[in-house]
Amino acid sequence: MWLREIQISIGQTILGNWRRRRRKRRLSSGGGCSTGKRWEIDVNGIFALAIDPERFSSASVFGDIASRFVDGVKGSRRAPGVDEILVPGERSFRERERRLRDGIPVYRKTLTVIEEILDELELPRQYGF
Repeated sequence: MWLREIQISIGQTILGNWRRRRRKRRLSSGGGCSTGKRWEIDVNGIFALAIDPERFSSASVFGDIASRFVDGVKGSRRAPGVDEILVPGERSFRERERRLRDGIPVYRKTLTVIEEILDELELPRQYGF
């Protein structure tokens, strides 16, 4: 599962970086889905490409290739002061695992508001607040 999340995240990062570099140009015309009608709102286009690796090879071969790619990236020479090379999605995956294990940090002010709402609604503080 971890590798699949990394693969999806790599694609999102590539597309996101491309979009940021070309921010002044839109990915879509905003032309109202080719109706010719121009919308009076900010229209955001999206391009999604879904590829089934099993149409080209087996899932295990694809997984092996993706694993070798990630290993190659992580095994690259690091810049001075860099302890580890992370691939897109790896930090968020680790953070998710940590939060599932240790809980989600909440600012004291936010926690106070949540507690006030629970008290007002006469709900128990059963979630460890």
